[in-house]
Amino acid sequence: MFNHRSWKRLRLGLCSGYLLLTLSGVLGCVSDPPAKDAFSGCRYAAPEPVFNASVAGVSRHSFTRQKAAATESFLLNQFTEVEIQQSGCDHIRQVFIFRWPAPQGGAGEIDWPAFASAHFEGLGQLGAPYLSYLAMSEAISERSENLKAPGSTVALQPGLQFKLSGKRKGSQLELTAEVWEAP
Repeated sequence: MFNHRSWKRLRLGLCSGYLLLTLSGVLGCVSDPPAKDAFSGCRYAAPEPVFNASVAGVSRHSFTRQKAAATESFLLNQFTEVEIQQSGCDHIRQVFIFRWPAPQGGAGEIDWPAFASAHFEGLGQLGAPYLSYLAMSEAISERSENLKAPGSTVALQPGLQFKLSGKRKGSQLELTAEVWEAP
């Protein structure tokens, strides 16, 4: 059994061509208890921040928790805005939204799986606690053909689903990647 803290720290690794999900370490203390104990009857505890401002490459970090969900946002390497939405009581869902400046003059086809793989690789390069994102990047890359159709869902491993979408918003590109535990 794992809670939001261990979910966010899960270590994805490739072993004999299969993506394995392992959990890291022992859970630490929760700094702020959830309001009105919204997770008292849940399989998982309240969401906690995945990143913090002390991580090199992370700036303008914020984290807010509502009753049964949380939103974390930060600027990655002074270039990419990252928002992580966490929710779930018995089945966890994380939504990653990446926003960055669109390339000049490029109105052609956008390879969203390639961008997703690159952004998760960037998260994985932030240090040892985030190495799971490197494995996620590799898994996305391996499944890129299956992710090119809008709204496509793929299994990263049994019980762990992934969906990708992207769009232009003015002078920015916005990529949304959803990861959730299937019931």
